[in-house]
Amino acid sequence: MKGKSNQLIAIIGIAIISISQFSFAQKSVLSKKEVKTTIDSLSVIINMHHIDKNVAEEMVNTLYTYFEDGRYDTINSKTSFAKTIESDLSTIVNDKHFHFFYDPENAKKSGESGVNELLNTMLGNPHDNFGFQEVTILPGNIGYWKFDLLPYPHDAGNIASAALTFLSNTDALIIDLTENRGGYNEMLQYILSCFFRYPTHINTLYTRYTNEYQQFWTSPYTSGKILDSLDIYVLTSRVTFSAGEWFAYALQEYDRAKIIGETTKGGATPTDFFYIMDEYIMMLPNTSCVSPVSDTHFNNTGVKPDVTCTASQAKDIAYELAVMKLDSAMTDQSLKMEYKWILDGINAKIRPAMISENDLKSIPGKYGRSTIRKIDESLFFYSYNGNKYEMLPINEVYFVLDGLDALRIKIVKEQDLITGIEAVYSNGYKNTIPRAK
Repeated sequence: MKGKSNQLIAIIGIAIISISQFSFAQKSVLSKKEVKTTIDSLSVIINMHHIDKNVAEEMVNTLYTYFEDGRYDTINSKTSFAKTIESDLSTIVNDKHFHFFYDPENAKKSGESGVNELLNTMLGNPHDNFGFQEVTILPGNIGYWKFDLLPYPHDAGNIASAALTFLSNTDALIIDLTENRGGYNEMLQYILSCFFRYPTHINTLYTRYTNEYQQFWTSPYTSGKILDSLDIYVLTSRVTFSAGEWFAYALQEYDRAKIIGETTKGGATPTDFFYIMDEYIMMLPNTSCVSPVSDTHFNNTGVKPDVTCTASQAKDIAYELAVMKLDSAMTDQSLKMEYKWILDGINAKIRPAMISENDLKSIPGKYGRSTIRKIDESLFFYSYNGNKYEMLPINEVYFVLDGLDALRIKIVKEQDLITGIEAVYSNGYKNTIPRAK
């Protein structure tokens, strides 16, 4: 009846749940006896496993009250019945991890095998690289790592280790959790172990059913370099959920990272999967989880960012903060020039200068083999080979080419007449190109 592990801090795959409900909606007819049997089974599990005994009792009492009142008498679809039960209990549970849905295929298969088939689909899929989406090094030697899941380490620990090794010589690190929907505490522990020199207490779990506490600490050993002095910037959004939130929260609690972006979704409680009558699946919060630093959590409130901005702006703002900090401590003039180039580009992207209506009309034209065109209220640079780049103004005459970092365009004017452009390269080379007559 019970799912894989009560250390699962993720509930993801709502889209999969919806698909499952739709797939079986037309095959299922419901009787009052079946409703009663299902409620009886649900009640046993809820009373036994929900985090809070008082909430569990209220959930069960509500189910039986609604049953006696005939609320479920007119429902003849098991899919609709499951949706109604979920709706009835959600306001009582008040937890974003709670779900109840009809999925006989996965319920029966998982119940018989003891393997959580639905969870394997959500978290154990090598075809999407287990949620690890991107790792790169941005100009200025700033690492960028995006992962949308936290799968079990035995499935993807090697991927995480490879990414961390690749990033180990960067001067700062941006971790993008804006689309992270959660996963396992064990992967949280696995990755965070690289960011703390000594064993560090991440969170404490308490399971009412077993009356057991479990502490998660970072490991004193990792296979790679310990990045305990690396500046970390974590990007969040209103989509960031569960173990993804705990990742940000743990680093924030120890003042180990700056959180940039939006307040997260607010799902702090570990959950488990329960299979009812080989037909239904219930995702039930069955374990509490708190930070050892503040003895609190973020359930229903979310993790609050240190710097608030939209999710779409978070990467650029984190990048800017990282480079500004490096620049403030740097004396090497060549590196300071590199940082200025980067900062000018970021600033143009998130705080573009205003261009006069007259310049918007007069700048477009032919410059050597390249062309500048006005589309709507923006300028675009077309290179000789046909590539198109939006021109983002640093000031009224100096432009970043979005997507082409090594080149900037400066408008050349003589007595307020545009006579050409100057191609300015990141290595300092400049080339003036006259405007075609």
